[in-house]
Amino acid sequence: MPTHYGFKVPSKLDTIRKRYEKLESATPEVLEKEKTRLFGRQEKSAPPSDTEVRAVIAALDGRGAWVEQGKLKYHPGKNMERPIISSATFARNLDLLSRYVAAKK
Repeated sequence: MPTHYGFKVPSKLDTIRKRYEKLESATPEVLEKEKTRLFGRQEKSAPPSDTEVRAVIAALDGRGAWVEQGKLKYHPGKNMERPIISSATFARNLDLLSRYVAAKK
């Protein structure tokens, strides 16, 4: 098993509930600030273009994964470049595709 993941963690339900209750009654301005703080950006104003979406889809490999050269931080030979699946790339591409789909509704 990997040694760098916490497989057993204490529950944070009380903290999550308190935060939810606080945000439930927040103004739209407070919610927007909180979203920016949590996600590091504001919502994009314009949806992605068809060209951007085609490029992201074309970058998928035969299995349907976005693979790129990179280094694994917690792995033997961690300084060696190799094909990896990056969580950041996955999140960025999924964000782009979901904004595109949402704009088409």
